[in-house]
Amino acid sequence: MIDLFLHAAILMTTPILFAAIGGLVNRIGGIVNLGLESMMLAGALVAVEVSSATGSVSLALVAAAAIGALVGLAMTLVITRLRANEIIVGLGFSVATAGLVRFLLKSAYGVSGT
Repeated sequence: MIDLFLHAAILMTTPILFAAIGGLVNRIGGIVNLGLESMMLAGALVAVEVSSATGSVSLALVAAAAIGALVGLAMTLVITRLRANEIIVGLGFSVATAGLVRFLLKSAYGVSGT
């Protein structure tokens, strides 16, 4: 019984661990990245859409990674070009992405999420 629990816990925490490692790399470089959640949310939404449209898990994974990278690029451009505060930008992207994902889920699938 405990083996099943540990196996499920490892499987469920892997995506969060990847984001945490990415945040650690940013932090070692001297940057506070509070927009990791926005990258994960955007990638998850695009992965669901691509997977349901094509039926391909590998294509959904590539699309999720691409969208996550694009969100990160957008955050980087706002921070470097507009000289915005990285904490405010990260929080803003997280809140905006959470709202956008909830809106798109409601309009596309009729569910509002949790």
